[in-house]
Amino acid sequence: MSRPEREQALLKWQHTLVYKALCWASLYPIYGHALAHHTHTVFAAVDPMPTLSTYEAQVLQAITFDVIVVGSGPAGSVIAAQVASAGGSVLVIEKGKNPTQQYMHDMDALSQLYDAQGLQCNKSGSVSLLAPSALGGGTCVDWSISLQPPPSVLDDWAKKSHDQFDVTTFKQDLATVSDHIGVSTEGMKHDFPNTVLKEGCAKLGLPAMECPTNTRGFPYDTQSCFGNTHQRNQTPHSNIWLRDAEAYGVRFLDNTEVTRIITRNGAAIGVECLTQSTTPCTYTAKIVVAAAGSLHTPTLLRRSGLKNKHIGRHLKLHPTSFVHGFYPSIDTTLEGPMASVVTPGIHVAAVPPALAATLLPWRGALAHKQTMAKLSQMVPLAISTPDNDQTAAVDDDDIVYTLAKDDETALLQGIIRACRILAITGATEVYPSQLGIEPFRFDPSLVGVEAVKDGAFVKWLDKLRAHGLKNGVFSMHQMGTCPSQQQTLMTILDTFVPQLSKSEAQALLKTYRDISPANNPRHNREDSIRRLLNFAKAKPSDRDQQDVLFFLTSLDKSDTVHRAVKMMGNGLGMCVLTKGRWSTAFDELSEAQRIDLLKSWRTKKSPHRLIYRLFCITAMFLMYQQKGPVRPPLKVTQAAGLEMRFDAILIGSGAAAGPCAWTLAQAGKSVLVIEKGSEHPSKRARQGYEHGGFWTSVDGNLTLAAGSALGGGASISHGALVKTPLYVLQEWKRRTNDGFDMVTFEKDLQTVVEHWDTSSLDPTHSEHTLLRGCQQLEYPVSRISHATHSTWFQQAAAATHLSAHVTQILVRHGHVDGVVATLATTGESITLLARTVIMTAGAIQTPALLMKSGLKNKHIGQHLKVHPTVYVNATMFASTATTTLNNSDREGEGTTTITHHMKTADAFGCRIEAPIVDPVAATVPWHGGLHHKQSILGDGCTLSVMGRDLSTTATTDAMNKVKVDFSDHDLTTLNQGVLRALNIMVAAGARLLHPCHLEIEPFLFKSFEQVSTTNPRYTQWLDHIHHTGLSPADGIYSLHQMGSCRLGYSPKSSAVQLTGETWEVKNLYVADGSIMPSACGVHPIVTIQALALGVARKVLLRLNSRPIDLT
Repeated sequence: MSRPEREQALLKWQHTLVYKALCWASLYPIYGHALAHHTHTVFAAVDPMPTLSTYEAQVLQAITFDVIVVGSGPAGSVIAAQVASAGGSVLVIEKGKNPTQQYMHDMDALSQLYDAQGLQCNKSGSVSLLAPSALGGGTCVDWSISLQPPPSVLDDWAKKSHDQFDVTTFKQDLATVSDHIGVSTEGMKHDFPNTVLKEGCAKLGLPAMECPTNTRGFPYDTQSCFGNTHQRNQTPHSNIWLRDAEAYGVRFLDNTEVTRIITRNGAAIGVECLTQSTTPCTYTAKIVVAAAGSLHTPTLLRRSGLKNKHIGRHLKLHPTSFVHGFYPSIDTTLEGPMASVVTPGIHVAAVPPALAATLLPWRGALAHKQTMAKLSQMVPLAISTPDNDQTAAVDDDDIVYTLAKDDETALLQGIIRACRILAITGATEVYPSQLGIEPFRFDPSLVGVEAVKDGAFVKWLDKLRAHGLKNGVFSMHQMGTCPSQQQTLMTILDTFVPQLSKSEAQALLKTYRDISPANNPRHNREDSIRRLLNFAKAKPSDRDQQDVLFFLTSLDKSDTVHRAVKMMGNGLGMCVLTKGRWSTAFDELSEAQRIDLLKSWRTKKSPHRLIYRLFCITAMFLMYQQKGPVRPPLKVTQAAGLEMRFDAILIGSGAAAGPCAWTLAQAGKSVLVIEKGSEHPSKRARQGYEHGGFWTSVDGNLTLAAGSALGGGASISHGALVKTPLYVLQEWKRRTNDGFDMVTFEKDLQTVVEHWDTSSLDPTHSEHTLLRGCQQLEYPVSRISHATHSTWFQQAAAATHLSAHVTQILVRHGHVDGVVATLATTGESITLLARTVIMTAGAIQTPALLMKSGLKNKHIGQHLKVHPTVYVNATMFASTATTTLNNSDREGEGTTTITHHMKTADAFGCRIEAPIVDPVAATVPWHGGLHHKQSILGDGCTLSVMGRDLSTTATTDAMNKVKVDFSDHDLTTLNQGVLRALNIMVAAGARLLHPCHLEIEPFLFKSFEQVSTTNPRYTQWLDHIHHTGLSPADGIYSLHQMGSCRLGYSPKSSAVQLTGETWEVKNLYVADGSIMPSACGVHPIVTIQALALGVARKVLLRLNSRPIDLT
């Protein structure tokens, strides 16, 4: 379609929610970022509030507070300050973040200060909400307006409470608050929009008054923006009550969601919450105050078991609409106070470009640009009314709201009044926010009263009144609760892994009977059928709901999954995601509709293909996660009595730390090993990983697993002792200009292998499949020694272990001086001095800390290698059937004993192995709920295809954000590995095959067909896989990361020297996998430890060469 045709097609939808959603989704981001329109809308910074660190938050669990306040808004801040001033101990918990207080544009302010980045609406689309979510709550975004409720409202409250509401005392409290925050009308200078409102009211005989603000009489120097956190000469409530509370010793915990108020014998005794570290915490108190606002307090109370029927009812939203007038004179209407004049129901609104672009109805591209070009001449007026609707309420996952007829009439009267104010003050154009109403342009010859009485204008107002408010209203003040992302994600889970109906369960059994071998013993067959029936009935449990809440809270708000779930929870978001196909929330769709929608996202043509893949992984990860083995913990030293000077400090306790600690401790050096992860292994295997085992790159192209516990990657190692291939060592020698010492390194490899306790294990079922298939096809296989226990730390008994988070490496005169760390036990920040510091934190954490500590080498964080890995699954249907969800007969030992290497001319071929994966279901592409349960029947086999990345570009930064751009070469090589893995499983007798490709349906050998790699249907299916190719959305994982601080012979090509020492700072060494010049292509534990041995010897030589003065 041509552009005019596209415009006309869109304009035909202007009375629909789809049109509204498309306008918001298109215009909001464009004008919300740094454009020319923002010349006047960059908002100044103020001092940030101090909040608790992760470790400080954990320590506070041992304290019983006098009061815990949930929420830091106007109510929470006052209560905290008052209680603390009387000597009480107070903890304030806020689910929003502490604003960064940096210069912001519109989108930055929205994302930091509001729920859902300011794009929140209920499922029906009847109301769009602007609700604060930041430390300070509503005091961050109230624009400093300090109005008191009128006497009629106070009388109404007293009447409804049967005179229990004390009006006299409340008025005294109002006076106290106003005096404390400096409410005044002195020093007020009205800008152009407020002058228009004041003069218009005077000419029309309408009452108007100067709006009191908390400026203490100082000149009001600010700009129109989304929050007073960024106004220049202003003291918002958050800078008064919260800072009072801070001065009295109140502790603030931001980015933390309270999941439940704990009660005992009918009394509140504390709260359960999830901190920003994704760790569940419990805090106790004598009194708990819920001050989370009307959108969150009712939900919290219900979650805590309160049953009162009025909780969440009687919601009030102050429905709001907007009118905009344009004036011929050019004045910067974005400068000056936002609301210095008010008339009942009308005040000047803060409308920066992002909001203006959506409030001004779109009427075509040319008209839109002409309107936006005149933005500095616009006067925006907000019209609101006290709502009388008695049916508005909060459910657990929605806001039930319908604009009452009386409220609509009152709002329309206010809109018409605002239009007349603009007309009588000389506006040349008036734009209402109603879709379908054209703007009115005045005859230039008519001014003042003549413009108001103009017949055409009167008819236009009648049309506006008759049109009504069909497209919903706004709410900037709420007295209710909000939609729940937890419910949306639970619905997604239930769609992926549903409870099957009776007919579907019968179909499930028929599939099993059709393809199960006829010679299967009867008792095994009956046992299998019993298990299958139980599995057919499975659905998300209460434990799954808790895991979902934990998972959602652990996600960064910018995470793709979090943003997608939030959008799918309401009709407006679904409109945007589905391009108008659906305008209702995801959980309101039928199961068939949900399945159809999700499956439509898996094609290459869909822009949401990556979201589909992430949802698959998320659902299976949450539904099938298993418990890992509990290993005996290492002894961890408490900070009390700790020596503050060491010969060497090791940051991280991963694979490289053991050899370094052992080498130095054996030589009599004092060694401290600092680990930020948990010091005690958890029963849940995911707790041993960064981000709970679910961690994606910034663009979602890669899912990573990296150890985060005492022992690091070595504590979760698959135990495979694989030596670095000779061709890799030769490549490293070439890359380092012959500087890499192969001979010494090979000796270190042997030392490492001998240090591990090894044993031989029987192959798992999947490994038997790999071995049998390779033998049938005459592919070479290698057997791998299995490591059961590492003795490095036990033999380095002199080394001290400390649970803490290193925040900075100290440098003095170009030499390392020590570290600054935050203790996990007390939250205390301590300084530890050292002659040398060795980085053993891994290829993600090591470069991040180096960059945070001021190192500038351009290769730090670059050249990251990730060993891209995909998974291929098959079902054998042998005589002893067990589901793949049981993983293997060697449950809990994540090992591999068999490997097949695909040799290629460039030495970058894949390795095919049979690891134990938790959960296996996350690696099987989803094609519907019934199909999913059919897919995991029988005797399952999972093979991994791991690539040695050659030309893929991957980086990591100071915030541990990983970016990956897969090369065509590496994707093609991986795809070839998938084809070979499928052939291996077929040769071993697999009948049902699942490739990793989203668009490729599984292949099933029919009961009369011979299972063979030459089967015509099967070879045609393989050709389809070959031509389809592999993409990141098909599910690529990384279990090994390396190379992000590669060693070399020059700072122009490397991050560290051949000795492991950094180029910029003396005595600062890197000894982990990040120093690899390129990917090692095998399980990296042995390689990392051999490199670490070499670096440790260099450190020892340095320590023995001459003492380093630490004074």
